[in-house]
Amino acid sequence: MKKIVLGLMAIAISCLSYSQVSKTNSTAGTVTNVPAGGAHIDRTFTFNSGDFGGCTALTEVEISIQLLLGNGTPPALGGYGVHEDLNVRLVSPAGTTVDLVQDRWGYWTGNSSQLASYNSFAAVDGTVHFDDDHPTSIVPVGPGANDWITGNFSPHNPLSAFDGENGVGTWTLRISDGDSQFAAADYVHFVTSTLTVTCGAACTNPDVPSPTATSTSICTGGSTTLNWAGANLNDATNWHVYTTNCGTGQIASQTGTSLVVSPTVTTTYYIRGEDGAGCVDESTGLCGTVTVTVNPLDNASFNYSAASYCVTDADPTPTITGLGGGTFSSTAGLSINSTTGAIDVSASTPNTYTVTYATSGPCPNSSNVLVTINGLDDASFSYSAASYCVDASDPTPTITGVGGGTFSSVPAGLNINTTTGAIDVSLSTPGSYTVTYLTAGTCPNSSNVAVTINALDDASFNYSAASYCVTDADPTPTITGLGGGTFSSTAGLSINASTGAIDVSASTPNTYTVTYTTSGACPNSSNVSVTINGLDDASFSYSAASYCVDASDPTPTITGVGGGTFSSVPAGLNINTTTGAIDVSLSTPGSYTVTYLTAGTCPNSSNVAVTINALDDASFNYSAAAYCVTDADPTPTITGLPGGTFSSVPGGLSINTSTGAIDVSASTPGSYTVTYTTSGACPSSSNVAVTINATDDGSFNYSASSYCVDDADPTPTITGLPGGSFASLPAGLSLN
Repeated sequence: MKKIVLGLMAIAISCLSYSQVSKTNSTAGTVTNVPAGGAHIDRTFTFNSGDFGGCTALTEVEISIQLLLGNGTPPALGGYGVHEDLNVRLVSPAGTTVDLVQDRWGYWTGNSSQLASYNSFAAVDGTVHFDDDHPTSIVPVGPGANDWITGNFSPHNPLSAFDGENGVGTWTLRISDGDSQFAAADYVHFVTSTLTVTCGAACTNPDVPSPTATSTSICTGGSTTLNWAGANLNDATNWHVYTTNCGTGQIASQTGTSLVVSPTVTTTYYIRGEDGAGCVDESTGLCGTVTVTVNPLDNASFNYSAASYCVTDADPTPTITGLGGGTFSSTAGLSINSTTGAIDVSASTPNTYTVTYATSGPCPNSSNVLVTINGLDDASFSYSAASYCVDASDPTPTITGVGGGTFSSVPAGLNINTTTGAIDVSLSTPGSYTVTYLTAGTCPNSSNVAVTINALDDASFNYSAASYCVTDADPTPTITGLGGGTFSSTAGLSINASTGAIDVSASTPNTYTVTYTTSGACPNSSNVSVTINGLDDASFSYSAASYCVDASDPTPTITGVGGGTFSSVPAGLNINTTTGAIDVSLSTPGSYTVTYLTAGTCPNSSNVAVTINALDDASFNYSAAAYCVTDADPTPTITGLPGGTFSSVPGGLSINTSTGAIDVSASTPGSYTVTYTTSGACPSSSNVAVTINATDDGSFNYSASSYCVDDADPTPTITGLPGGSFASLPAGLSLN
């Protein structure tokens, strides 16, 4: 089936000396082909009375349509175009209809390049712009007619049919598939459409300028001024200058009519007026052109036979490989012939010079060559000092003359690098030497420097021990090497810098490195490690300050020096002397001081207070062991620690948990165990047995309910609890 997929439509308008208004409709849709063009899509755009600023007479209408052709399916055989029967028309609010495209001839028929693109299943994306002013008509003239899918065209019917109408109201863009022939061949996707409605005076295009240049032929690095005075922008806003073609490669946008340019290659400049707002049609605007030719600079190449010369060499003359006839120059000190470039080396001051050769051709140029004039080589060199100790950094001489020579020394014993002159002082024999430097330049020379190598001072010393306690006598070292030096150490050690004596009581316990440095010709130093020990850290702690006799046995945490012993006072605390663990169940309740004594180099001790608490006294009792359900409710007497709680087992006893009072009438007769639990520092509990008894069964009966006074005396039958006593009322019955 043939389909047209509607994409985004927009009406673009801006305000210059006339009115243009933008409206947008982005609703997508699909048009399917049916006979006689019965299927179509309408997209509307509504303009309000205020959109045109009161203008009621249209002067110009333009429209652009973007189509995407092809969906990967090959067209029908025969080469017919993929949009040969598409109809597009625009309807104004007044009802005027203009056909932009009308079904006839088959617009792609015979266009082999487009058919080849479509037959390769590739999508073709293009935009067509309809404007009455464009010279190319959309109306085909037979097979091979213009392909309207991309480019600028005048429409099938002129858009001027809308001129003079009021643009206010609803415009309709209608797209339809005009015929059903080759139904499976067309795949046209409608993407965007832009409608431009102009109300008021039409724009006046800018003049096409006729630019000139102050010089149309310049040298490389030069500049020239483009000028197009006399050309008017009219309704354009800026002159745009391009270098690639008319509309591409912009280098300037300005209102002025002159521009200074500095091209590096021959360049054609394209100039035209533009507004960038839609009034001026840049797509059809023409550019004025001017070409500036860039000429290369003269070849100023030259060279001398060598880069350097001795003052005794023959005077050199350069070879000019570029354009001759120029002049030579250099800085002061070089004696040079300005015409030939010949250098009088004997009359020149030794130095390095830049010789410049400047041509005098149509595009003057210059080039430079470095030339060095050497006197006898400068063999000057020096060391940073006249003498060195064997532990100094190996000195390398500074050559202030010509480098690249060789070094030597006398007498034997100095370890010297013959190339760099560096002396390995640690491998040299202490003594005095003469070092000679011989240049290897064009004009060799030599010079001498005296160097002395000295042995290091003896900085040996020692203390009587490697470590001291802060309570020991202050030690002083024995210097076995060169005396008169100074002692030093890191912060924390109190040391006498002159004698090396250590004030151990004033020093912070730590391990230190004591350094003795001599003050002789070649100072030296040596180190001795000394440790100052404070009293051992005897810190320890238990998890709590007090324990109950039924608690888990506590073991202390030693945060100081381990391996010491534990003890306690007074007697009564059962403590492990090695671990400090307390057996609370075997200890007598009371308060104790636990002492931990270290076994380190400087023993120390610390104390921790520990209290062992007995369990609370949970004693209590009731006034009786058993109660009848009719007795008064009993409350226990607490002879131990009050404030605890009462409970009972099994269930059935009604007991107050705070006071222990028993509600006997509410209790089920039976035997119970009542438990009292304290809430003191070391909670405890005790039990009392209580029995609740029901009322005795007093049931009995006589053989008859009445007797004659002459009957045998009756005795009752007891069916309940026997052993009781009988009574009667009212008085008068003789009863046993």
